[in-house]
Amino acid sequence: MSGLEFSIQLKLKSNTKDATLKTNQKLTVMMKTYKSNGLRQSYPNAKNTELLSYYELQGNGNAKNMITELAETGLFEFIEEDKLIALTSCPSPEPPVNDPKNFDWTCGYVLEIINAYCAWSISKGSPDIYIGIADTDFEATHDDLKNKYAYIMGNVSFGHEHGTRMAGILGAETNNNLGVAGVGYKSKNAAHRIIHFL
Repeated sequence: MSGLEFSIQLKLKSNTKDATLKTNQKLTVMMKTYKSNGLRQSYPNAKNTELLSYYELQGNGNAKNMITELAETGLFEFIEEDKLIALTSCPSPEPPVNDPKNFDWTCGYVLEIINAYCAWSISKGSPDIYIGIADTDFEATHDDLKNKYAYIMGNVSFGHEHGTRMAGILGAETNNNLGVAGVGYKSKNAAHRIIHFL
């Protein structure tokens, strides 16, 4: 079967045991047809029983048809689509940003390997979305960060800059011709200082 690669998260309840699902002939043929490795629990170690009903399924073809065919096997009490992602190349990625350190091979390479430009073409975040960071000290007056803190809480832990670095990676001002590009782009940092004991 040819078509788009997809990754889908399903919430489902099986009418049978997992071991039976793995050996079911109809299911095995379907997984081969859609070039899928089968159903995998999203949160196999969860203590919450509801989380145990979430599964990931990757394949190639029409994801909606595959869900319909899964339901028609009679092996499941219910199947609900939670999230569907097409695993295709990014049709219109954002252009490279102008933050100088982005041209340093390390910063630029990292943005490429996490497909940041593609992600930013879908969403650049929002100032109303806060990225929570619990770390050591945060430099409140840093030029690339001062406008990106929603707030900073906790006592100052002098001499430990790890928090500032993490705040930069996650939420530095992006495309401002300064420093690094924060992955959160328009999102803000909600910084919580924690005590450094060493």
